[in-house]
Amino acid sequence: MAGNPGLRFGDPAAIQAAAGARDLSISEKVALYAHDFLPTVVRLRPHTPWDRIAAVLNARRAARPTDGAAWTRKSLVTAVRRLVRDGLADKALLAPASKRRTADDHVRLVAGIAGALPDPTLAKIAAQLEAMHERTPRGGTRWSRSSVKHLLDRAHAQCRRV
Repeated sequence: MAGNPGLRFGDPAAIQAAAGARDLSISEKVALYAHDFLPTVVRLRPHTPWDRIAAVLNARRAARPTDGAAWTRKSLVTAVRRLVRDGLADKALLAPASKRRTADDHVRLVAGIAGALPDPTLAKIAAQLEAMHERTPRGGTRWSRSSVKHLLDRAHAQCRRV
């Protein structure tokens, strides 16, 4: 018979060894591809909810390191928790996002999308916001390029002040 006899017969030590090897393999993949997703997470957390960050990563076509699928809230949180556990990311990334919207939420979101897109244009950023079903500051569903430009200008002004 092929396979691991310890696993077939339910040996706890064999099960624990297999689980440890699997965990190590996943950690190595996540660490290897962290450069694809971690900068976006660092730029947007903890002010932006995980599902919005996953949408930004998916718009950038940044696939999950473990299976190449699209990011979900759960997969992103799991990957970041793994990086924090392994000492490769700051624990502050896991702090809960604010429940209430602040005036700067759209500024951060637009700046994050602009930083995540390979060739950001006002039209591409507006299209991404609409694809994410993000409401405009006035509650509308259609984003104009001028609104995006205004938010990007605010983001640049905030960066200059820092």
